[in-house]
Amino acid sequence: MLKPRSLFIVVAMLAATSFLPTPKAAAQRPTDETQISDALINTAKAAQAKHQGTILKQPGVHGIGVGLMEDGKRVGIHVFVAKGQQRPALPAELDGVPVRFVESGRFMAHNGPCDSGGPCHFETLAFPVQMGNSTSNDNGIFAGTLGYRVFRRGDPSQVGYIVPNHVAAASGPDFCPAQINPENLAAFGTNQCQPGRLDAAGNACIAPPIGDLVQVIPLVMGEEYLNTVDAAFVRSNRGCVSKTIRDIGNPSSTPAFPTLNSTLKLSGRTSGLRTVKVVAINVTVDVGYDSAGGTARFVNQAVTEPIPGSAASGLAASLPGDSGAPVVTSKRKPIGMNFAGDGFFGVINPMPLVLDALGVQIDTSGDLPASASCP
Repeated sequence: MLKPRSLFIVVAMLAATSFLPTPKAAAQRPTDETQISDALINTAKAAQAKHQGTILKQPGVHGIGVGLMEDGKRVGIHVFVAKGQQRPALPAELDGVPVRFVESGRFMAHNGPCDSGGPCHFETLAFPVQMGNSTSNDNGIFAGTLGYRVFRRGDPSQVGYIVPNHVAAASGPDFCPAQINPENLAAFGTNQCQPGRLDAAGNACIAPPIGDLVQVIPLVMGEEYLNTVDAAFVRSNRGCVSKTIRDIGNPSSTPAFPTLNSTLKLSGRTSGLRTVKVVAINVTVDVGYDSAGGTARFVNQAVTEPIPGSAASGLAASLPGDSGAPVVTSKRKPIGMNFAGDGFFGVINPMPLVLDALGVQIDTSGDLPASASCP
């Protein structure tokens, strides 16, 4: 038992410590993503899977995925609906998961002149050309964006780069992607241009070409068929194309899936450098292809929106001509490849799906001196 004098000393010490300054909490550093419970996301995915077949049949519905509700806290089902049209009659919740309607335009594969207010990465560049710049094939007058330099899994000597199917393999009078239903087969060996012919003097494919088409994932049109990527592999070499992404730097070798509410960087032919946020994941979305191309349904995609103030001009996650634009984290981890949008939102193929479909991986080896021919 403490004696009175000892008790007084202990009490005095405790009182003194109560007046010591409290250490300040460490300032929170901005991160690429906000931590959201996997359990909540998985519950929303399960409800989406159960009901999306019925919802996607409703007029004016462009897509459905998992995203945050207006309060920024609850995880719900995002239903992308046409602007100005009557919304489907849906309950406020599906299997206990809240539903949010998100107005959008029709999602389209990106192509178009660089007149949308972007900085326009459409110059003719010296080899090796950085990713994030203008490209197309030699079949027609259009333009997209160089994606990532890659190599064949198991054979680092087979080097090239990846871009969307509808950039590298477009052909025919309507410049359709390589597709089935209706059939439009890829012309392997087609020369690839830098800049894209839409951006080149006289709309010519400036010699020498930067590579040739050797692999494409054909699209299947129609809502009853499911696609995962719009992607192609172009053979080239390390003296023709650089591993560096314009305005961003060198990507890491480890890809990852997009995560909900994460902040990412995009480098596009039209948009230049933009900061975007992932607003929906696990998205099933219908994407239109110009003219006779039709509409293709994609699954397990991510939808992004622009972060205000991040765009050089205008407010859009991506613009026509940004098809192929690499999308990475602040630490340059490859997250996806942009391929479509509606003028505000962007749609990206998750990078692991693209790499697995083509059997390639991100190439982080050093660039070589400029080549005289490619590959």
